[in-house]
Amino acid sequence: MNLIYQFYSGNIPYYARVSKKLMSAYAEQIGCEYRCDFNSTGVNANNNHYHNCFRPIHDKAFDKYDNVLFCDMDVFPVEGITENVFDQQITNFGIVEEDQQPDLRYSSNGEISGKNDEKWAAIVKRAYGYDLPRDDQNRLRVFNSGVVLYTRDGIELAKRKWADINSYQSIIHLNRFYQLDQNYLGAMLGGAEFTVMDRKWNAQMHYLGDPNKRPRPIFDSRSEDTNFVHIQLRGRDKLNDDRIYDIVNKPISEWRHART
Repeated sequence: MNLIYQFYSGNIPYYARVSKKLMSAYAEQIGCEYRCDFNSTGVNANNNHYHNCFRPIHDKAFDKYDNVLFCDMDVFPVEGITENVFDQQITNFGIVEEDQQPDLRYSSNGEISGKNDEKWAAIVKRAYGYDLPRDDQNRLRVFNSGVVLYTRDGIELAKRKWADINSYQSIIHLNRFYQLDQNYLGAMLGGAEFTVMDRKWNAQMHYLGDPNKRPRPIFDSRSEDTNFVHIQLRGRDKLNDDRIYDIVNKPISEWRHART
C-alpha cells in the first residue's frame, strides 16, 4: 500500500489548497492513499514547520505503508499525467538532484554558497564520519527535499541510523538554511544508499540573476516528459488557478500573466 503525503504549517495559501486538490486527484488516479496535514505537528524538533516532512519516519501511523511519497505544497502534477511515481525501482530513498546548483553556489558569496556548503560538509564529516557526494568537478551535489520517495526499507533504515534532528541542528553553526530539512536530509543521505530519480518528478522553476531585472530570467527545468512541477518563483501568494495552470503546463512565452 502506497501513500502521497503533504503538509503545510501556518496560514494556508491558495496555492497549497490547489496542490492538495491536484495531488489528491493524482493519488486516486494511480490507486494510492493521500494524506495532507494542515497545522498538525508530527515531529518533535525545532523548526518542525519544516521538519514535518519527516513524519513518515517518526509517526507510527505511517508504518502500514510500503512506500510514502512526500511532496511540498508548491509541487503540482502536470495536466494529463499518467505515469505512476511508485512504479520506479527505488533503493531506500528516491530524490531528485539539483544539478544546476553547484554552478550557482560556487560562484556566489551569499549565505547559500559553495563556501558555506563546504563548511557544512566538513561538520557532517566530523560528526558522522562520511563524505558527502560530489560531482565530477569535486563540488558538493545538491538534492531537493521537495519530492522524496521513502520505501519501507528506507524508513526503517532512517529510524535506526539517522541522527536526532535537534542534535543535528545543534552542531550546524552556520546560517539557518543549513539547519533546515533539505540539508538535514542531505546529511543523512550521505550515509545511505539511495536512488537519484529523474528530474521529471521534480522539475524546478526559480528566478536567476539580478532581482531588479525585468523580466527576470527564470530557470525552467521542465521537459516533454515532466510529471511534477516545483514552483519556487517568488510571489507565490499571488498565484491563482490560471497562473498555476500556465506555470505548470505552458511555455513561458504563453503565460497569461506578467513575469515579475
